[in-house]
Amino acid sequence: MEPRQTKINIIYEGKNITQDIQENMLSFNFIDNGTGLADDLQLQLQDREGLWVSSWMPQKGDRIKAEIVVLNRKYEGTEEKLNCGTFEVDTVNVSGKPDIVIIKATSIPANSSIRRELKTKAWENVNLTQIGRDIAGTAGLKQVLELDFDPLYDRVNQNQQSDLSFLQQTSQKYGITTKVTDQKLVLFDEYRLEQTNPIKTLTRGDQYILSYSFDSTLIDASYSACEVSYYDTRVRKTYLATYKPPNAPNGPVLKLNERVSSNNEAYRLAQKSLREKNKQAVKGKISLMGDVNLQQGLTINVNGMGDFNGKYLIETAKHVVKDGYSTSITIRKVLGY
Repeated sequence: MEPRQTKINIIYEGKNITQDIQENMLSFNFIDNGTGLADDLQLQLQDREGLWVSSWMPQKGDRIKAEIVVLNRKYEGTEEKLNCGTFEVDTVNVSGKPDIVIIKATSIPANSSIRRELKTKAWENVNLTQIGRDIAGTAGLKQVLELDFDPLYDRVNQNQQSDLSFLQQTSQKYGITTKVTDQKLVLFDEYRLEQTNPIKTLTRGDQYILSYSFDSTLIDASYSACEVSYYDTRVRKTYLATYKPPNAPNGPVLKLNERVSSNNEAYRLAQKSLREKNKQAVKGKISLMGDVNLQQGLTINVNGMGDFNGKYLIETAKHVVKDGYSTSITIRKVLGY
C-alpha cells in the first residue's frame, strides 16, 4: 500500500488559490458540527511577506470553499475527498513574531441575523417546515428537509431569541434538529439518521485509533417511559398516551403536559421526548488518523469496548491537517427507538 498524502483545495471568492498558499499553510481545521450549530473553518498561515495584512487582507463575508483530498489511501493513484462546503469569513487574527494570520469562517452568511439578532414574534397555526422556510429565506439559505413528520403548532412564541435558537428549541421536542451547512438550513430527524447502515467499525486496538474515551451517565438520562397528557378546553377532551420502549431502562416515568390535538400526536410526542431525555446516556470521543468518511450524521459500530460496544451516531467530526491529517469525533450510542 502506498503512503497517504493529504492536500487542501481552497477556492477563495471564486478563485483557486491552492497553489498560492500551500507553502504558507500551517494548519487547516474543519469542524462538521451537529445540532443547532454552524460548521466552522479555520486557516492558519505564515505571512512573512505581509501579503495577508495588505493586498490579500480578507474581508468579512468573503466566501471560501474547501476540500480535503487524501491520495493513495487504498491503492496507488486513488484518492478520497471530503467537500467541507462553503464558508464566509467571520474574523481575522494577526500575530507575530513569527508573522501568522488566522482566518476563521462559518457556514452562516456574514450578513445573516439568524444567529445574532434577538427577535420576539408569535407564530400561529403554522407547521415546523413553514417556520424553517421563513427563517431560511430571511437568512439567505436554502431549506433542506429530511423529515417523516411535520409538526403543526397552534401557537408558539419566539421571545427574545435568535431565529436559529428558536427553531432548534421548537423542533427538538419532536426529535427534529437543525444544522446550517454549505449555505443550507437542514431540518432532520435524528432517529432517521440512526437507522442508516454504519459506514465502518472501529475496534479497540486498531492501529489507526490514536485515543478514545467513553462515558455512561444515569443522571437525567434513564427514564423508563414517557406519559403525555393534555386537556383541550375547546373540545372538552383529554388526550393521553404513554410510550415505553422495548428493553426500557430502569427509572422513573417522564410526565409531560404539552398541547396536542390527538392521542396519536400525544404518543408521537411521548416517544420523541423520551428519546431526547435518554439519548445522551452513553457518549464517546475517538481520535484517529484522518478519515474523510467520518462525517456528522453518519453512524459507526464500536467493537472491543465491552459494555460500550454498539452502534453510534457521529455528533461532531473535526478534521485537522497539521503535520499530518487527523480526525476527532464525538459520538453517542444509538437507542434503537
